[in-house]
Amino acid sequence: MALAPATAASAHESRDSLSVGVTADERDELWPVKISLEIVGERSGAAPLSRRTLVVPGGGRLTFDNVVHTPQGQRRFELEVTPRQHPQRAVEIEWRLRVVESRYELGPRLSAWRAYVLHRLGMGPRPQLGRAYLAAARADIVTTRGEPVEAAIRLGGETYHLRLAARTTGG
Repeated sequence: MALAPATAASAHESRDSLSVGVTADERDELWPVKISLEIVGERSGAAPLSRRTLVVPGGGRLTFDNVVHTPQGQRRFELEVTPRQHPQRAVEIEWRLRVVESRYELGPRLSAWRAYVLHRLGMGPRPQLGRAYLAAARADIVTTRGEPVEAAIRLGGETYHLRLAARTTGG
């Protein structure tokens, strides 16, 4: 009895099964994930990342970068999010947040402080920023089925809340 080789059609049909790994390079074969995310300041209400809802392919990496001006200088929020499907409609979210801060260079000169006061009153240009430094770095892998997952990040007297939620749209 001779065995015939599998045809191209039957090979493709086997790839449509749920046994296809979610980390496969064939991202068009994966179900999309609906993901919602935001970063909001608890006290100030500042939103370095306003609420966004996106539909992305599973395993697709999202990158967000935003600057918030503070009375002392500025903060750059860099958020990277990668959602992946798991069994029973669970979604694993791998996220990484870096906050880079730069403070105004004022020094001992009276003219620099005068320029800073004029800027704070809205009557002058923004002072020059000093060297940037890493103020905070957080990363985690969480699992959700659509319910929001929250992480708090404390920076210089302000607490920011990162909220993530994701659910699979297929299957």
